Amino acid sequence: MNMSKYFDTYEKETLSTLNTRTGVKKVKSNYSSYWMDFDDREYVAEDSFYNTERIVKLASVRRAVANFVRILTNNEKIDVVFSSGKDSYTDGKKVVIAAEEDSSKFDSMVGLALHEGAHCLLSDFNLIRNLVDPKDWAKCVQAMKPELRKMIDDDFTTSEGEDSAKDKVRAMQKMLGMIMNVIEDRRIDSYVYQNAAGYRPYYDAMYTKYFFNTDVTKSLKYNPDWRVPTFQNYANWLINIFHPNFDRDALPGLSKMVKMIDLKNIRRFDVDKKDRMPEKFSMWNFTKLDAPWMTSFAKKNLMIPTYYPLARHPNLLDYDKLPLLWRTANDILHEIIKHIANYQEEMKKQSEAGEGEGEYVVIDMNGVNMNVDKNGLENLDLSNNPAGAGKFNEKKAEAAMKKMEQALSGKMKKKQIKSKEKSDLDNIENSDSKIVETGDNVVGKFPCLVMRRVTKEILDSKVFPFSNHRYDYKKGTSELMKDQKAENAVVKGVQMGQILAHRLQVRNDPQITHFTRQPHGRIDRRILAQLGMDIEQVFKRTTVDNFKPVMIHLSIDASGSMGGNKFYKCLTVSTALAYVASKVKNIEVVITLRGDSDIPMVAVVYDSRKDNFQKVRNMFPFLHPTGSTPEGLCFGATLDMVTESAGEYDVFFINFSDGEPGTSVRRGNVYLSYGGNTAYDHTRRQVMAMREAGVKVMSYFITDYDVSRVQYMSAYAPFKKMYGEDAVFVNVQNITDVLRTLNKLLLKKV
Repeated sequence: MNMSKYFDTYEKETLSTLNTRTGVKKVKSNYSSYWMDFDDREYVAEDSFYNTERIVKLASVRRAVANFVRILTNNEKIDVVFSSGKDSYTDGKKVVIAAEEDSSKFDSMVGLALHEGAHCLLSDFNLIRNLVDPKDWAKCVQAMKPELRKMIDDDFTTSEGEDSAKDKVRAMQKMLGMIMNVIEDRRIDSYVYQNAAGYRPYYDAMYTKYFFNTDVTKSLKYNPDWRVPTFQNYANWLINIFHPNFDRDALPGLSKMVKMIDLKNIRRFDVDKKDRMPEKFSMWNFTKLDAPWMTSFAKKNLMIPTYYPLARHPNLLDYDKLPLLWRTANDILHEIIKHIANYQEEMKKQSEAGEGEGEYVVIDMNGVNMNVDKNGLENLDLSNNPAGAGKFNEKKAEAAMKKMEQALSGKMKKKQIKSKEKSDLDNIENSDSKIVETGDNVVGKFPCLVMRRVTKEILDSKVFPFSNHRYDYKKGTSELMKDQKAENAVVKGVQMGQILAHRLQVRNDPQITHFTRQPHGRIDRRILAQLGMDIEQVFKRTTVDNFKPVMIHLSIDASGSMGGNKFYKCLTVSTALAYVASKVKNIEVVITLRGDSDIPMVAVVYDSRKDNFQKVRNMFPFLHPTGSTPEGLCFGATLDMVTESAGEYDVFFINFSDGEPGTSVRRGNVYLSYGGNTAYDHTRRQVMAMREAGVKVMSYFITDYDVSRVQYMSAYAPFKKMYGEDAVFVNVQNITDVLRTLNKLLLKKV
């Protein structure tokens, strides 16, 4: 982006990134790739296929972009939302971004978000909101430059003229808004370039996408029609004022307008927050001068009715006290109008029609006729530089300019979030979820959703598969339902937890042991008299033993084959452990469900470090197993989470499972399979990695069969292969024996 010719502070190396022929930036890499949670590959599923990966990617995008915006603005209250069609631009309080997961478009999207965020930080929305809103045209008249207001004064002398005045003012508002946007965008972009140099690549990408269009570049150089004084052409050239091919002499008076804007000193338009226009229009600086509609009533010796809408706006504003941005936009518009009128008048003189009659020149301003006083057209420059010789595509350039105007006003079309994804997206963001790449070069690379916080809203979301629903297939609806047996399992777990917690309270007390008749230590006065009786060991020593804090990670296989009593018994054990953690200080418990929906998934349903035990009572009765068994993939995705406390705690990883690992994942038109011996070996490698990190792994095979005969089951050998010879096979009816094992384990002294 060739901005250095206008801003002395811009570094010249930005010039080296431009294609000198077109002015388009040469993009060599994706600057966003280093902070995204996923790689640059794009996987697109059919609309009919619910894509969890897409939802999480979008959540990751919004979270990252929001962080960028909040860092830039130093404002945590600015909301970043995806376009829903109803909103497409910033309003000073939120920034709207495209629902885009194509990594090739991230840089420009981030640049646009930062640009809109800078508006939130720097722009006076009270000024813009009040003066260029076509629904509130009267306020614009009150604030207008006198020479512009004169063009509509006469319209209020008749009742029919008021509609004509409205049309004229709204046409002016459109041009004033465009001019202010040109100035304001250059000002806030200069601020970011000067104060946040690290964001420049994102701005370059944004300008490349929205402004440095090849067809526009060619039209600026070669299109003679763009050098005819019209409102659209002045808009075209002003919008491209920073373009490498900008020609300040392309239109009459354009050079003067460039000096009015003065890009090198664009920061003179800066306004402190305290100096911005008050939010209430009534608090602005008004004069005692009547607005034109009041003057017209006075001329007729009529009282203006109180019910008349314009009665709310009786007086003009003090034009000289309005912001410099507004006054400069008015000055530029006045110059544009004069030069267009002068051009049309001169064309009439040169034609057979001769000089136009009357004291006014009638010009077309975006479909509205404007009367311009001829007296103000004296000695205006008509000269302009001719276009060069070259090919251009006028239609493509016009289409590109429309997109530029949309970008300038912040109203460009953005890829919208699908309505069916919107609520899930909000839920997934609240769940602290991210996609983790898991697997290795042997089994392949798989996406795995790690959800570190399950909320009530998540339970009823498509993103979360482990909840119990009642489906009405005729209506196509579903209702979240409690499972009565699951609720009973939780109640039983609380009872068992109360017993276990009572036994384990001893972990909170130091274990003091006294040793007597020691060769060293403190003198034991009780046996001091024996010193002369060939007894020399009259010392005592006291030791204090403390239990090391314990972190238990309980991972439950929530695949469909775990349904029924297997899952209920697991809920009982997990509830008991959660209760213990809520009552015993030096024991922490993290309970996760693992399985899959359309991708492997691990969900933290309880974390004693963050959650109140009431969460178990409220949530666990709704849990339900489903899907397949991506065993090792889930272990690999959560390896860091399991091992992160290995230094501070004695860490135990407890696994409840009933079968062999296996899953398949669809990414676009590609299916990834996980199973068989490669899955066994991969799971074993993940278990060994835990053990090497100091984690004690305890794996329990949950079965409906008699454990004395389990060795004849097909799953026996694979389970031993994955978890080692110390893997335990437990009948579902005796699964509570696991708690007795843990009770003994947790009472062992360090």
